[in-house]
Amino acid sequence: MKIYRSINGEVSSKKLNLYLTTSRLPSNVPYLVANLWEWKRPEKLPSRRYSVYASPQAQLAQELGGCGNGTVYQVKFEGNVKVAQIKHEDSRYHPECRSLIKILTQHLQQSWVDSPIETKNKAGRLWMPCLSKTEIETIFNDTDTLKEIKTVVWNSIKYWEDARLLAREETLSNTGEIFFEAFDGYYLRKGYAGT
Repeated sequence: MKIYRSINGEVSSKKLNLYLTTSRLPSNVPYLVANLWEWKRPEKLPSRRYSVYASPQAQLAQELGGCGNGTVYQVKFEGNVKVAQIKHEDSRYHPECRSLIKILTQHLQQSWVDSPIETKNKAGRLWMPCLSKTEIETIFNDTDTLKEIKTVVWNSIKYWEDARLLAREETLSNTGEIFFEAFDGYYLRKGYAGT
């Protein structure tokens, strides 16, 4: 499996990039959407909270890497890893980045939007960053306005239906975003062309 990351600056090919056990703030997906995706994530797939993001093509990594003029490296895994790929070249382009927000706000109604902060507070917690599955479940169960729409929201989340868990020897789709949890770390290797 050949996957690529674009990094701003030089990285030593001997440096083992360790697995981070702290949540990463989503930078390209709204917090609400990231929370809802995590809430419905199947355990067999990597968590976007702890994942590193990559691309199946060096050029795509360069374009989507966020730095534009970064250096593209090939990712080499060390030991245990969980890798997934979606159909969209970046999750920010997934239609649920808009549709889930729309579904929630439509069902909460204008009366919730116009209500005082004390009333908005319970449901508004869904917009906080990096909530756990348990925290999200608690918010839905403890908030009357959300309890009524919990099933509707759950059934509207289709993100994971498009995600594929990948084996190391598997051939990748040419465009879909890759994300992985490299529990034993990974290396970044330069000179990927033709390898």
